[in-house]
Amino acid sequence: MYSNLHFAITLLGIFSIFEIFKGGQKLSVLKYHILARLLMILAGSFFDYLALDGYEIPYYHEIFRLIAATSNLSFGGTTGFTWGPTANYVMAIRNGINAGMSNTERIIIKQGAGIGNYAAMVAAHYSFNGNGWGDYGDWYLPSLYELQLLFKQKNDKRLNFTNTTYVWSSTEADDKTAYTINFFSSTGTVQAEPKNLNPRSVRAIRAF
Repeated sequence: MYSNLHFAITLLGIFSIFEIFKGGQKLSVLKYHILARLLMILAGSFFDYLALDGYEIPYYHEIFRLIAATSNLSFGGTTGFTWGPTANYVMAIRNGINAGMSNTERIIIKQGAGIGNYAAMVAAHYSFNGNGWGDYGDWYLPSLYELQLLFKQKNDKRLNFTNTTYVWSSTEADDKTAYTINFFSSTGTVQAEPKNLNPRSVRAIRAF
């Protein structure tokens, strides 16, 4: 949410930039760096304003920031899904920031089209489920690393992880299994589970 603090930072940045340029003064090296920093703060505040929907995972990168859905996904009244309809190996082995997008697309291509019948498909169709999340179409099933970042924030009540146990990542462990994280554990136990047997929870994320 665009907080009062962000609003204050934005106003401060605007007035500070005005003061720097007032009177047509030539920018010193110090003022140049101050201006650059203020512009970065303003940009960050602006993008936080755009990101009202979802929960921002506290990870910062030169390009990507991550937002997570604030509840486990459901489809047709179902909240538990298998990783895929088959245990076929699809080479969804990428890990790291934004790796889940590539994995999700590969899973859907290899496992087949449809809506809501397995984890990657549920995550990819999240924006079409009438959730009012800005109509973004780039939600995906997180990679193991991205899911681990989300686990670190599990105690934030806005994420509604109470009573959540195993959550799917998009990262395959081998030709028959994919990784889950136990959100009910204190350490975020990672384990490889059969891809087409165990219904597990699904959280969609997106990068911006």
